[in-house]
Amino acid sequence: ETSRITRLHEIFGSGEPLSVKDHMQIQHDAHSLAAERDIPAFQGWTSADPDLEWARGLLAEWDATLSRESTAAAIYVRWSAAVDERVQDPGTPMAADERRSLVEQGLTAALERLTSELGSDRTEWRHGRVHASPLPHMMASAFDLPTVERPGGFGTVNATGANFRRIIDLADLDRSVASNSPGQSAQPGSPYYGNLVENLGNGEYFPLLYTRGAVEEQAAHRLRLQPGSR
Repeated sequence: ETSRITRLHEIFGSGEPLSVKDHMQIQHDAHSLAAERDIPAFQGWTSADPDLEWARGLLAEWDATLSRESTAAAIYVRWSAAVDERVQDPGTPMAADERRSLVEQGLTAALERLTSELGSDRTEWRHGRVHASPLPHMMASAFDLPTVERPGGFGTVNATGANFRRIIDLADLDRSVASNSPGQSAQPGSPYYGNLVENLGNGEYFPLLYTRGAVEEQAAHRLRLQPGSR
């Protein structure tokens, strides 16, 4: 998938220095170049079907960002999975009415699927619900963590599988940050077992400290292993 590379070239193209905060935003960039390419297919026409026209209008005005709250993003993801792939290739020779018909067929399939998945209340249709990460325990369901609604997805810089992130500031290592969901401990019952679950969705980081003084200042607990005598 080269769209992530292309998007990073867009972001880095200015050549301006980037801060740790800038890199945090980059790692969570949810702009879809595929959606940006496809949005014109929803512009410049109207549908006689009110449901399809509602969906078309949302996509025509959408900013192509796969945010958690976006209804348009949820529709686009399901439309993209259902539509005839020729529609998504601007170079495919096709009459305008044929292309429009295929776009509408894809929207029909997308609305049917979203209704089946999320119910008939469209105020509850959001991308986060169709792009959620379950966090089951490998052995015991009693220790499962809550499912997290996430932005981004396939083709965006903020890809689905990226649960561990680091940003290292080589000018000052104590300014480095990281995120490692769902928690810093794999021990159920620990306060750090699921303390980073929401970071998957909200893009927050924790300090990744290096120097002894910085670590000591932020330490919350100490575990001392002392060999016993026989």
